[in-house]
Amino acid sequence: MAFAALPSLACLLWDSLEGARGCPRGTLNLIEESGTGLLFNSDFDPDLIEYQEGYENSLSFSHTFSGYLKDYAKHVVAGAPAAAPRIAEIGCGDGEFLELAVNAGAAAGLGIEPSWKLNREPVLADGRVQVLPESLDAATAPQLRAFDPDLVISRQVLEHVTDPVAFLTLIRESLAPKPVPCVIEVPSATFMYKGGTPWEVIYEHRSYFTEQTLGLIMEKAGYEVTGMETTFNGLFISATGKPNPAARVRSQSEDSDLAYWRGAWKGRLKSWKEDLAQRQAAGQRIALWGAGARGIMFLNIADPGNYIGKVIDLNPRKYGFHAAGSGHKISPPSDLVDYQPEMVIVMNPVYEEEIRSDLAKLGLNPEICIA
Repeated sequence: MAFAALPSLACLLWDSLEGARGCPRGTLNLIEESGTGLLFNSDFDPDLIEYQEGYENSLSFSHTFSGYLKDYAKHVVAGAPAAAPRIAEIGCGDGEFLELAVNAGAAAGLGIEPSWKLNREPVLADGRVQVLPESLDAATAPQLRAFDPDLVISRQVLEHVTDPVAFLTLIRESLAPKPVPCVIEVPSATFMYKGGTPWEVIYEHRSYFTEQTLGLIMEKAGYEVTGMETTFNGLFISATGKPNPAARVRSQSEDSDLAYWRGAWKGRLKSWKEDLAQRQAAGQRIALWGAGARGIMFLNIADPGNYIGKVIDLNPRKYGFHAAGSGHKISPPSDLVDYQPEMVIVMNPVYEEEIRSDLAKLGLNPEICIA
């Protein structure tokens, strides 16, 4: 799979149409890694990934996602090796997961997050959570070690790093000789492969993990995989590893889902381009619901003619801003009342029932199509 000139930061918001269309761009060239079968972007340039003010990827304005995250935090705390565990999160984002974890019974949380805004207070949950506005490296490893965690977690981070094995090895070695278990959560490439869609591929994601490839990467980094499960209706993979530098690295096996995806995504893309053009010619009003990374990718590769007239999201931080690359303006659901869409494209099937309910509350009953 190859795409040129796609936004290098899909979730970066732009306050003008010109800025959005002139955003930094990169090339996607997905190939398989020998020995693991990991799908990765061979043209990935980390210099194009500079998270900054205006990068907005929070999903928690959806009650579907916020409910999932609360349950996942309870699950992680319950599975920790201590009754009231101390949990460190590498790449903690806005700290929401750690706050949920301490509310679920964790004794304390430490977040390490290089994009933490300097004007934000780095102490949360009545002092039970602290955030270091740094990356995990040789300089910050002693602070992680001093926190003395019972469990380390890294959610939705591994797919962004240039060298996943080195990243996981650094976590393990930063806490050695204490054998601290590590939980890794990533988007599921299996979900993408089975769906035959290209929308899940974004420049920020250097790597795309299946259960098999995630396990192999963890083993190469010196972890014995003790648990592996899919979560959030199959969208995510959650794996637990116990430090064991002598762990056996299994052999790669053939992935039939990847073979299917290779033959399916071009047809899916072609079909959507044709459908949007036909609806536009017929004068239909089309809206897209979900201005996250998947939606931004869809707008850029499936709607080059800008046939989609409204782009909707639940996150109020996005309203009035323009989508990277395509330039579509992002609006609240209430804007659909005047627009009266005849079709709404739902980017993520997990949210379909929530979106149908929200549309009904607005008095709308458009055709719903899953991207």
